[in-house]
Formats: sequence, C-alpha cells, structure tokens
Amino acid sequence: MVLLYTDDLGHYSEDYWPTVDPTRLPGTTVVAGRPADAAGQRTTSTADWAGGTALSGTTLGAYGMELRAYGSTLRALKSWFCLDDVIACVGSGIGADAGAVETVVENRKLRDPAAALLVDGAPAPAGTGWSARMDGVRWLHLEGTGGYVFPEPAGLRGLREDRTATWREINLKYGTDTPVTHPYLTLWHDHGDAPSGAGYFWLQAPAASAARTRRWAAAPPVELVSRSTAVHAVRRPSDGLLAANFWSAGTAQELTCDGPASVLVRPDGRTVTVALSDPTQLRSSVVLDLDLPGLTVVSADPGVRTTATGRGLRITADTAGLHGATLDLTLKRS
Repeated sequence: MVLLYTDDLGHYSEDYWPTVDPTRLPGTTVVAGRPADAAGQRTTSTADWAGGTALSGTTLGAYGMELRAYGSTLRALKSWFCLDDVIACVGSGIGADAGAVETVVENRKLRDPAAALLVDGAPAPAGTGWSARMDGVRWLHLEGTGGYVFPEPAGLRGLREDRTATWREINLKYGTDTPVTHPYLTLWHDHGDAPSGAGYFWLQAPAASAARTRRWAAAPPVELVSRSTAVHAVRRPSDGLLAANFWSAGTAQELTCDGPASVLVRPDGRTVTVALSDPTQLRSSVVLDLDLPGLTVVSADPGVRTTATGRGLRITADTAGLHGATLDLTLKRS
C-alpha cells in the first residue's frame, strides 16, 4: 500500500487501522471483496521482482513490484516513480480469471469530514454517503491531502463514508470494545470483472494546491514513455530524467536493458548520472545500452564498467550479492 505522510501526523495513529476499509488500502490492486481473516498469513509471494533504485543525494527513485495475489489468479505489474514532488503511478498486465478488480487511488481518513473534493475543478458533494462513477477525469484535488492528475482521462469511482469499528476486531488480545468512527474518502479504478491486460497511469502530487494540480493537468510534469509487460518508464520533460523498471528485456527510448532491472538516467547540464539495481536479487549482472553519443566516464561504483557502442555506451554492472542495492555511474558529455 501507499502510506502518504502529510502535516496530519495523527492520520495513521488515531484509530486508522480499525476503521480503514482493509479491502481498499491506498495504492493496492485487489479483487473486490473481503477474504477470510488471516488469509495468507505466514506466506510469501512467489514473485521475485520487488524493490527499486534510488539516486543518492536526491529525492528521486524508481520502485516497483510484481503482484501475484494470494488466493486468486490476480496478477499485476506496479511501479511508483518518486520524482521530487510528484509520484508517477504506473500499472500494466492487470488480470484475473474471476472477480471484479480494482486499483485504489486513495483511501484517506479525513481530518475535516467536509474536506472539498474537486473533480476537474467542480466540487463533488461533501456529505457522507456520496458515491459516484466519474468518467473522463483529468484531475482531482482533495483538500488537506493533495492532487491527482490523469494524463489519460480515467474512469473512477468515488465514495464518502463514516466507518465505525472497534480495536477488538483487529486485535483480539489487546483491543478494546469501544466503537470508534472516522470519515473516509475512497477513490479507485474499476478494471471490471475478470480483466485481461488492464493498466493505469496517474500522477500523485502530495500537498499540492488545487491551482497547481489544475496547471499540471494542463501540462503534466511527468510523461508516460512505456506501460508494457516488459517495461514501465516515465520521463520528466523539465530536465529529461528517464526512470524505468524493466520486468524483462526491453527498450525505453534511449535505454535498452537485457533483463529485470530498475534504472534512473538523470541529465544535468553536461553530466549524466545513471543509477541501477537488480530488484530480483537473482542476477549476476545487468547490462544497459545507453544510446547517447559522446559520453565519457567520470566515476563509477566498483563492479560497473562501460564499453563504447556505435550509438553510445554499454554499461555492465555486477549485481551478484548486492541484495538489490543501487549502483551509480557518472558520465560527462563531450
């Protein structure tokens, strides 16, 4: 799930866990409905791809996971590209043999029960019990939380509700029987029954104002490069940064990879920094072809080496035994 910390420091500590809808935790892709209590307890996923790459000294990161749901045939590839004040959320290959499948954009406990929700600039009803199917949404803004931009207009579902529960329901040994109630706003993609090859792309802008969210909807600060079952990739037009999660061998514009990897390529003037990792922790090496001409090496972490190609550089990084840690390479344009 995605845990978004804002100035509301009591969001998760003040009765969040007994009252939040556990079947729609923010950021998750799920088959609708509630499984049995403790379903999947003490099990681990059979998927290997989970982790990512962080660029040292920055607030830039590419993270992802291959989802193989417990107790169902649900599968999905999910990425979160954290690019300073924007999170690009990308999903592909979403499918299940049965059941309604959802991806939860937000499920927020509201400090103010009447916190305004703007849908493409128009206020949605603020009363508890509001629910709606919203088609062709370009942007949303939730007062006190931030903005959500959909560069590809999206069909979404929305719900306001008061949720009442006791701690005893989730903690039989130490919980109390005192009912607690909190208001929630939930937003989600409905992928339909038994979808095949479904996906999503949206930009989350924590703490952004409504005005900024509106501006970013008109000119998104992050663009989708690829949303296939081989690679998820996004680019930031302001500086050309390219962030990619390779699920298998593939290409994302000037970047080609020989297999699973998480990669960031950041131009900064005449300098280009590359950060990469093997989130599967299974590969002995990762090989990248970076098709940018005129690059020479300034510095490289141990185990990272380069050779010239006809169009740029081939980067080979020894990843055995690194447990998914990031390797860095700094290049200079001639």
